[in-house]
Amino acid sequence: MTNSSHATTTASLPRWINLGFVAAAAVNFGIIVVSRGFAPHLGVVDSLFSPAGCALIVVWGLAYLSVARTVHLSPHIAAVFCLEKLFYGVAWLRGLMLYGDTLQQQPFDVAAFYQTYGIADFGFAVFFGLVWWRLWLRRWWQAR
Repeated sequence: MTNSSHATTTASLPRWINLGFVAAAAVNFGIIVVSRGFAPHLGVVDSLFSPAGCALIVVWGLAYLSVARTVHLSPHIAAVFCLEKLFYGVAWLRGLMLYGDTLQQQPFDVAAFYQTYGIADFGFAVFFGLVWWRLWLRRWWQAR
């Protein structure tokens, strides 16, 4: 059975999927602004957001964009993205428990970032999980 015989075509890929991948990328690209161009100030609070860590967040955003229109060809990549976002979401909760009380001592933008970034990460984890589930289920039903 060829891949095209059971793959969703780009034309039938729901627009919300493409837009969700683009939105996730845009949110990740926002780290350039929040980190002030990969300055080390975010990494002082949590080493996950060192300059190198922030650069890798941009790389993840590029990965989202690279498959925004073709995720149906490899739906399991959405599961990988879901796991990545869950990692950051759990790191956010852990961070709030460890250093949440000290955020008041940080500049407003740093404190606001650390108090909120996990909300978006958990939201996109749900999005990527739903995309994977929908595309995987579609393939499973079409293969029967």
